Amino acid sequence: MPKKEEWHQVKFMGECALLAYAGDIRYSKIHSIPNGGLRSKITAARMVAEGARKGVPDIFVPVACHGCHGMYIEFKREIGGVVSKDQKKWKGWLEDEGFAVVVVYTYEEALTTLSMYFGESSGS
Repeated sequence: MPKKEEWHQVKFMGECALLAYAGDIRYSKIHSIPNGGLRSKITAARMVAEGARKGVPDIFVPVACHGCHGMYIEFKREIGGVVSKDQKKWKGWLEDEGFAVVVVYTYEEALTTLSMYFGESSGS
């Protein structure tokens, strides 16, 4: 049975924490952007008032590489994960501003993509 999107994101962030602990400070800068998920209407309204926006990718890597200002990572379900209209819009906007934006389906794919972005030969 495929793992949930959340499981992969948690596993990815755990691997990043280990790499940061091992001394690669780039991994300590990676953080999530908690825009998604089911919430009460009151909580959702508060989040929007605070600046939450539909379609913003899940993870931000604030490290410039390969002419990009940083990289955004959007996690989707392994099976049936679809990029929404809002997510496509944000992907285009962010790419136009010089950010790399990737959609991944597993934590392994995210680690490999991040490793390539950092210019390393292989993932963790």
